[in-house]
Amino acid sequence: MKHWVRLPVCILLLVSACCLMLRPQIAVRAIANGLSVCAGSILPSLFPFFVLTNLWISLGYASRLSRRAEPPVRALFHLPGAAASPLLLGALGGYPVGAQTVVRLREQGMLSQAQAQQTLLFCNNAGPAFIFGILGYGLFQSTAVGAVLWGIHLGSALLLGLLFRPARPSDGDFGLIPEPDRTPFLPALSRAVAQAGETALRVCTFVLFFSVLTGYLKQSVPAGWQSAGWFSVALGSLELAGGARLLASSTLSPAGVFVAAAGLLGWGGVCVHCQTLSVLSSSGLSPKRYLFGKALHSLVSTAAACLAAPFVLSDRACFSLSEAMPVWLFALPLLLLIPLLLKSSSGKSGRKRV
Repeated sequence: MKHWVRLPVCILLLVSACCLMLRPQIAVRAIANGLSVCAGSILPSLFPFFVLTNLWISLGYASRLSRRAEPPVRALFHLPGAAASPLLLGALGGYPVGAQTVVRLREQGMLSQAQAQQTLLFCNNAGPAFIFGILGYGLFQSTAVGAVLWGIHLGSALLLGLLFRPARPSDGDFGLIPEPDRTPFLPALSRAVAQAGETALRVCTFVLFFSVLTGYLKQSVPAGWQSAGWFSVALGSLELAGGARLLASSTLSPAGVFVAAAGLLGWGGVCVHCQTLSVLSSSGLSPKRYLFGKALHSLVSTAAACLAAPFVLSDRACFSLSEAMPVWLFALPLLLLIPLLLKSSSGKSGRKRV
């Protein structure tokens, strides 16, 4: 740590210690709220996807998908087909499932270091459960508006993958796709659950820490500021879920809330970045390039939301088709994968190719 940074950090730590000693009730309430979020939202939504990610790779389905997805992924992003797995699982599971999938594929040798870094630029995204539930229905009482936010979020991520793709590689740059792992199901399940538990525990500890941090921040500002739009955005930049909830009671217009929600989704929040960096800690992947990508993702999402807001919010009646969760939006990508996986299980799929 540089000398000019040490003194402010030391003062900040001492002030934090004094706050904990003088007003411990704030930390107690924040921890209770954080545990409620972990038990009611984080674990139910993320833990199953962590298990699914590990099983998806351990049982060889990532290899099978890689073979079938390689032509479009290579053409669009100049990456091997293995990049399709973190993109799909990250889009369905949310932060930080995409990053965890990239790390596992790097460990399996299905992505090189450079390819893993490039994939990480656009595959670690917010999940539909958060976007539809907290933002779409929670802020706008419309899952259709949530669908628009989800489309902007994923579309911006894909645009980044296209804009910052590497120069077209030669065929030899991809190498051979590994044969699917023949690990028996029960040992693979046992290992997947254990690894998912470790990852979920790390995620929950960051949620608890940032719950305490945001709790003290809200208590340290005047009550009038807490309804200001800038404070909601600032808090959301730090911790996404808490800031998103404050947007509902902020002074921003509906269009402003829509644009702010899209921008915050693209950024993800410092809490999410800490979760992601804990997953990347042993991989050697650059956190600076990842953070650069998320900053760009936020900018692109904000710009897209500014263009879409007049059409999305001009006539709310067009979004009142159904308030039920559009389950087909989640089922469709999985249904499209079934023919690919069945075909890849045939005898031809066992051959290696470049």
